[in-house]
Amino acid sequence: MDPYVRALAGSDNPINGASVSVVSSRISDEDYSCTTGENGECSVEVTEIYYGGTLNVSKTEYNPYEVRVTSDDMTLREAVTVNEKKTVTLNF
Repeated sequence: MDPYVRALAGSDNPINGASVSVVSSRISDEDYSCTTGENGECSVEVTEIYYGGTLNVSKTEYNPYEVRVTSDDMTLREAVTVNEKKTVTLNF
């Protein structure tokens, strides 16, 4: 799955260079990050569910995730369930 993150200052002013991280609340090492471009946007690909093994199949669910956007020492957070392509817009 591919969450798409937009960081905006106000309603339409993109923030360039904001640090974005997407963290699983269930699996501590599932942490993805990107940095917004001039359009205030970036995207990361995360795992929704993982099936492992061949004889004894195990299922690992990674949802929900927390999207964190940091700019100028301010951090905004939003919890999301990644079950399809999502757009998350956070306004500073």
